[in-house]
Amino acid sequence: MLIEAGADIDALSAPDSGGAPSSTALGHAAVFGMTEVLDVLVAAGARIDSLEMAAAAGDITGWPRVKQPAHTQELPGERGPRWWSSAPSDFQVSARS
Repeated sequence: MLIEAGADIDALSAPDSGGAPSSTALGHAAVFGMTEVLDVLVAAGARIDSLEMAAAAGDITGWPRVKQPAHTQELPGERGPRWWSSAPSDFQVSARS
């Protein structure tokens, strides 16, 4: 109803709002797993401005893979993305005294 009345679907929430501060309704729907709301917003023309929001909307067509962290990209000869890394900087373990 609000969308039909002309609500700004790309308006940002307050910087101190919970869940997804300074985010659009699309961002909040993605963060809270509200897939039906997300679908309505996408169908109404909500702006998708990141790979993460495109993935939440279910269509990453046209988004460059170079934005992905290196440890999630496919390597030649692999049959899917790597979800691990042996780089020491990726995992840090600290001992508690």
